[in-house]
Amino acid sequence: MKLTTLTALVFVTTAMLAHTPATALERTNVYNGSYCNPRYGSESAYFTYGSGITNGPGQVRRIICPVLLTDGFINKGAYIWVYASAFGGSDKVDCTFYSLDNAGTVVDSKSGSRTGSGSGWLLPSSGGTPGVTPSFAITTDHASYVMHCYLPPFGAVLTIQVSEHL
Repeated sequence: MKLTTLTALVFVTTAMLAHTPATALERTNVYNGSYCNPRYGSESAYFTYGSGITNGPGQVRRIICPVLLTDGFINKGAYIWVYASAFGGSDKVDCTFYSLDNAGTVVDSKSGSRTGSGSGWLLPSSGGTPGVTPSFAITTDHASYVMHCYLPPFGAVLTIQVSEHL
């Protein structure tokens, strides 16, 4: 099981990097979805961790994901790709990405989602090509970012890729 999970994570990471557009100065990091946590601590028993964070049965639940930047004070925005999965054909993984100023006030937000069973890329509300179009394109240069997601029963956030524009 661990070998299968590791193989899947390596495949997803390789696929993500192969489809990432490069800018003149860019730093790319890939994070496991297990960086995310339940939005409400009282719901922590419903989630499992492994190759991401997975919601349990019964209902849609929220998670919160810190989006880590390595050069937060010199970045000029970022592209973020999110790889997620859902169980049912009409299940929707829905995320909103927030850019915050140093006082914690939201200065920008973008939304992206994915509907259908299986694994795949979240797309922005404007649409695009899965794996090529970033789930979120942030142009603000604030150093604090966070992503909130709604996961359907058995839905998961598997991988988050951050490409910072330096």
